[in-house]
Amino acid sequence: MPQTPVSRLAIAVCAFMLVAGLIGIVMSWGAYRVDSELAANGPRATGIVLKKEFLRAADGDSDHLITYRFALPNGQQVVAQRGLSKARWTGLKEGSELVIIYSPTNPKRSFPEGAGATSVAGPIFITAIFGSVAALGGIVLFQLLRSAGNSRKA
Repeated sequence: MPQTPVSRLAIAVCAFMLVAGLIGIVMSWGAYRVDSELAANGPRATGIVLKKEFLRAADGDSDHLITYRFALPNGQQVVAQRGLSKARWTGLKEGSELVIIYSPTNPKRSFPEGAGATSVAGPIFITAIFGSVAALGGIVLFQLLRSAGNSRKA
C-alpha cells in the first residue's frame, strides 16, 4: 500500500515549534540568572518615586506600578518603571526615596531593592509552557521524519 508523502510544511512547523520552545526556555532562565546576579551584586543608587499607578484589567487582575528616577555615577538621570507587590507599593509615596539596583551595561534594566529578581516560579512556569511546545514539536517531527525515511525504503 503506497504511503502519502510527508508534508514539508508539517516538518517546518514542527521544527519551528521545537526551536522556539527551546529558545523560550533558554531566554527565561537567562533573564532569571541576570536579574538574580544583579540583585546580589549589582550597583546601587538612590532613586526617587516620581509616580504611582494602579492599573485594573477587565479580567479583575491588577498591577501596582511605580515610575522612578535615579542618577548614574556620571550624573546621567535614568527614568524607569517597575511593578511592585501591593504591600510595597502601598508603603511608598510620590517623592519617597528608595534604593535602585541597576545594570551597569544597561541602566534601564533596573529595579527597587527587594523587588528585583523574578521568582523562580516564573522560569519554571515558562519552562513548562515552552517545554511542552518543544516536546510536542520534537515528537511529531521525529515521527514525520521516521515516516519519511520508511516511505523512501519502500
